[in-house]
Amino acid sequence: MTEKTGRNLEAGISYAATDMFAAGDQVSAKLTIFRNHIHDRIERTNAHFPTPAYVNIDRAYLHGGEFEASYVSGGWTLGAAIAVVGGEDQDGADLNSLPNNRLTANASWQVRPSWRVGALRTFAAGRDKPDGSRRAGYGVQDIFATWSPQAGTAQGIEVTLGIDNVTDRSYVPATWLTGPAPGRNVKVTLTRAF
Repeated sequence: MTEKTGRNLEAGISYAATDMFAAGDQVSAKLTIFRNHIHDRIERTNAHFPTPAYVNIDRAYLHGGEFEASYVSGGWTLGAAIAVVGGEDQDGADLNSLPNNRLTANASWQVRPSWRVGALRTFAAGRDKPDGSRRAGYGVQDIFATWSPQAGTAQGIEVTLGIDNVTDRSYVPATWLTGPAPGRNVKVTLTRAF
């Protein structure tokens, strides 16, 4: 295998404002576009064998963009993002490792100073694969609740209970070579700020 090298071009613009629709609210938006030219890109070739195999692609080109926006007012935070990626090799064939183009939307509410609850919805478009198959699009819903005490001995601790893929949807992301993504997943995380 040859180590990959690349040239990347990225441009972006961002915007932020306060007091736009209501006193104390916050609005932000960011747009980024990119183009990558990669020599000796490493791609996995075998989806159905237990031992991975990889090849170098002489030249690969990735291009796309992301747009994200958020709005904060009172205890509410609303956000959305869209990510679009395309790519091909030197012969114009689609790359096998391209992710699904996706739209995410999220909302959270600061119930109390130490409690926040929220949800994230991901909509992913289907993706044609180089072998002629197509990975179907999907939609996945996640929810969470976070406790972060603002005073006392527990200050600086954050505990989050999350449920990913609430509806236990079976789907296979375009970047996965085998098997579906995890089904419903319940997790608890604990972080401590020092």
